[in-house]
Amino acid sequence: MGRVAKTPTATELMRILDAVYDVQRPKEEWFSGLLRSAAPILDQGAGIGGLLYDIANEEQINVEFIEGIDVPAGWRQAGLAIHHDPRFIPKVIASYRSSLCATLPQLLADPDAFERLQRDYYDRHAVRGQIMINGVDSSGKGCLINLFASKPIAISDGQRDLLVRLATHLSTAYRLQRRLADHAGPPFVGVAAVLTPEGRLEHAETDAQSTAARQHLAHAVRRRERARTVADMDAQRVMRSLKGMVSARWTLVDHYEHSGRRYVLARENAPTPVGPVQLSLRERQVVSLATLGRSNKLIAYELGLASSTIRVLMARACAKLGVATRSELIAKQRRTTGPITN
Repeated sequence: MGRVAKTPTATELMRILDAVYDVQRPKEEWFSGLLRSAAPILDQGAGIGGLLYDIANEEQINVEFIEGIDVPAGWRQAGLAIHHDPRFIPKVIASYRSSLCATLPQLLADPDAFERLQRDYYDRHAVRGQIMINGVDSSGKGCLINLFASKPIAISDGQRDLLVRLATHLSTAYRLQRRLADHAGPPFVGVAAVLTPEGRLEHAETDAQSTAARQHLAHAVRRRERARTVADMDAQRVMRSLKGMVSARWTLVDHYEHSGRRYVLARENAPTPVGPVQLSLRERQVVSLATLGRSNKLIAYELGLASSTIRVLMARACAKLGVATRSELIAKQRRTTGPITN
């Protein structure tokens, strides 16, 4: 098995993340721009592709948009066919619900299904390796990037950790992109705070006015700027320092004035999953991510909370629902039905 050619540098990683959070553009334009930014950095030799999807319906995959850059001829059509092939739909949905990052052999655990997938689709297009980076949230909507290779490839533990964290940013950014599209209006609608790149608060609304919120936002902005400017930071350190949210409430995005001056906007972007009525919103957020297979450490990273806070929230949820283990808690969450708003 080969290895991924290289881990992105810190500068390259920031270039990708800037494209990830360039969310004020229309959906197709945003996603195409993201792939174009990522392609020269992450391409493994056979192109880079991706799709925006919805798996809220357990029995089908709704592909909302599919795109590819330098992929083999006919691969887009093959990608659509895979997602509409009844032989693979249940297993692909299961993979999308549980995997943030996977190589080609890991996508379908069933050896027979995997062999059919290779024979019917991959071999035909001379694709022998693939790395999936999958950002999905509790709504069932996801943003997925596939890195294709002409030979089998594997990833190291460090590379997997980086790509898993990148997947959580895809999920967070896609949720924000949908919200902005659904509530089109003046550029500052849904903005909780405006800060300078140095972390100075220029304006704050409602909950962002508290001392704790102001401190958390300023710290997050300064950490973000440090990742941009410190030359000796490696990609792993950059990715660990850049969380998709602040206090499970806000996502930071850049805003440029006509004069070229840059500000950082803290936009409302809290996930609002359904769940047992006994649970608070914050508890539902944490449990819904656990249901998607996130570890406590990764939930803390995705929401911008302390790991100790996640442990407390999980314990409280267990106590409220009268269960003793994480698996029992997840089972109760999965039995919850109804629409999910994000």
